[in-house]
Amino acid sequence: MTVAVIMPVRNGGRFLGEALASMQRQSLRDILMLVVDDSSTDDSMAIAAGHAAQDPRIRAIRSNGRGIVDALNHGLAHTDVDFIARMDSDDVAEPERLERQLAAMMANVELVVLGTSAVAIGENAAAMDMEPDPTRVNALLRRQNPILHPTVMMRRAAVERTGGYRRAFTYAEDYDLWLRLSHMGELGNLPQRLMRLRTHPAQTSTVNRLDQRAAAALARLRFFGPSIGGEDPCATPPAEAVLDYLERRHSSALPIPEAEMKDIAILLRASHRHGRLPAKLRVGMLALLAANRHSVAALRLKLAMRL
Repeated sequence: MTVAVIMPVRNGGRFLGEALASMQRQSLRDILMLVVDDSSTDDSMAIAAGHAAQDPRIRAIRSNGRGIVDALNHGLAHTDVDFIARMDSDDVAEPERLERQLAAMMANVELVVLGTSAVAIGENAAAMDMEPDPTRVNALLRRQNPILHPTVMMRRAAVERTGGYRRAFTYAEDYDLWLRLSHMGELGNLPQRLMRLRTHPAQTSTVNRLDQRAAAALARLRFFGPSIGGEDPCATPPAEAVLDYLERRHSSALPIPEAEMKDIAILLRASHRHGRLPAKLRVGMLALLAANRHSVAALRLKLAMRL
């Protein structure tokens, strides 16, 4: 067996059967499908078990933690194949998806992550065409996530060397992983639209939009910014990780470059929303802006901190 597909699910019974069926129709037959239950209270596990009873390539397991990061790492721990693919429980894969990705990764040993373009289905239907060139993907990483997580295939050995997904970056755990994997090889996308990604009001990117932006901002600041120490990102909850970064950045007294202003502002807004931004820290961070007091970014940041 060459490819294992990790599919975390929490109360995803409505679309889970369709997602699994699309995996069963893959032209690449030698695969393992791991459905990792993340504390579901609906019939998700019963649906997964029903499919597993009919197809030995499907396994349903329960996560030993809480949240998608724990579920993903639990899935990784239950595989020993060379390639890991991702899939969400409400999405649909085109039949040739895995075969095309595997062929591309076998042809280019430098590729460590390979996503695909996709089509959004549901309330906001649209084409999602992703940048295929690894050089451009690497450049895009400095400001955004250029790969759709549910579309990827990854080299398991590379993911294990990074330590896997980290809880501090929940809601942008994929972006944090891509940043670290970018030091190990190439990241790219197939231009073909090989996934149909469902959009609906209850999905994470809609419900937790500010937290997702904060996690992505934290990932960029931690990866590209100065080294200031910090709590263990594998175990620290995201809100605590954000506050820890702000406190350490303040204590370091390092100037805040213009390029980091927007991400700092996002962290401050998120921390304020969660009621975790002490007045003393807010005032202290304002003091660090003195060197950039005439910049537009600094003014925006000041406004954010006075919310």
